[in-house]
Amino acid sequence: MAIKINKKTRRTPDIVTVWKQIGEPDAYGNLSYTTPVYAWVKYNDQQKLFVNLDGVEQRGRASIFCEKDVMTIGDVAFFGESLESSPCKGSFTVKDRRSISSFSGGRTEFRYVI
Repeated sequence: MAIKINKKTRRTPDIVTVWKQIGEPDAYGNLSYTTPVYAWVKYNDQQKLFVNLDGVEQRGRASIFCEKDVMTIGDVAFFGESLESSPCKGSFTVKDRRSISSFSGGRTEFRYVI
């Protein structure tokens, strides 16, 4: 049974399936992932330019906003609910992660680019 990380709210109407990367690639370059977890998010299916950690500009397929920190760079996300034990067709690697705080400091939101 998969774990749901947070609850559906007015601000997080979409669900994504996340497979967290475990360790480094094996001798053949294959990656290992955890069992999937589900998170309620705001999914924005719009291409976005961003600057990665190496300072190189890249293009992302979509942005995912979440009220909890559920992903890191290298994890794999799928828009929707998947029962697959490993990343399925149509899932994408998280390329960028940012935290965004409100001006009052009362709320932090996380933005991921896939």
